[in-house]
Amino acid sequence: MNAQQTYEYARALVAAGVSVIPVETAGERAKKPHYKALVGTGFFEEKFSKRADRVVKVPRWESFQKEHVRDADLRAWVFRFGVRGFAMVTGEVSGLVALDFDPASLDVLARLGWTPHVRTPSGGAHVYVRHPGWRVKTLTGSSVKDARFRLPEGLDVRGDGGYVVLPPTETEKGAYIRTGERKPLDRELIPELLQVGGKAIYLKAAVGLMHAPAPEAQAAPRQIVPVPVFAEHDPRPYLGTMVDKAVGLAWERGRNEGGFWLARQMRDNGYSQDETLALYEAYVSLVPDTDTHGHRDPYTYDEYSTSVASAFRRAARNPWDERENTKEARRKAQGAAL
Repeated sequence: MNAQQTYEYARALVAAGVSVIPVETAGERAKKPHYKALVGTGFFEEKFSKRADRVVKVPRWESFQKEHVRDADLRAWVFRFGVRGFAMVTGEVSGLVALDFDPASLDVLARLGWTPHVRTPSGGAHVYVRHPGWRVKTLTGSSVKDARFRLPEGLDVRGDGGYVVLPPTETEKGAYIRTGERKPLDRELIPELLQVGGKAIYLKAAVGLMHAPAPEAQAAPRQIVPVPVFAEHDPRPYLGTMVDKAVGLAWERGRNEGGFWLARQMRDNGYSQDETLALYEAYVSLVPDTDTHGHRDPYTYDEYSTSVASAFRRAARNPWDERENTKEARRKAQGAAL
């Protein structure tokens, strides 16, 4: 497909309620989120890379687990960054769960008697199932300890927080091909019990489509920890402002990103690494107690201190007041030029 056809195809998917992300089609990043397209349209976070010994931009696609791409960004992906491959973000956002059968599990697919929706370049298949309305985990067989609920070898579940490459994306290994099957599989057609290799597997429960999971225990209300005061009449920028902005970023794009941003501002404005570390209790009391996938997961001191250490490895930039003075000088110069 040419660029216009690719755009029209992706736009039709979005209009049909499918959340899409751009993926690479060549090299070792094939099938992974498209680096230039996501970073170039602002979907990234900055992290310190030990391998590169510097802060690098890492593409992020988590926002598309909750909302669909805007048309302006979709256009940029295709026409500006040359995207030719797309993946569907599975889960509630698209209304579908994908059962991913690799060649080793095709015998299981044949025994189940299901017609796949997609044939993959490796010889595997994807079967789409209607999303049940509760959170379905993205998982592989090796991630389950109880053998009764372990997925058959070669079968993965792409649920909330996952994605599968869509036809007609073509990689160096071949193309993803849509079959004639159009209707998503009804979860009622998934057997509760399946014999695989002489072992009984509770398949419907294993793929997370038996019933809604038990509600998580409610965490005790957290107590807000006040921002510490390091010095009376401190001439440096007010800590509360920095923490507020970092917390806003944490709710929008993740706790690590908020913590890393906070550490850089502290560094730039004359605060020490120890003072920055001392903000942990105040920061963690205000940020979400879940990760970017919505799983309850405490934000640890080790995670925060790693972000702080990464920020302080770099030289400080101009403090806020100097930045504002520089911006003001530029505005005056521009005004004079006009």
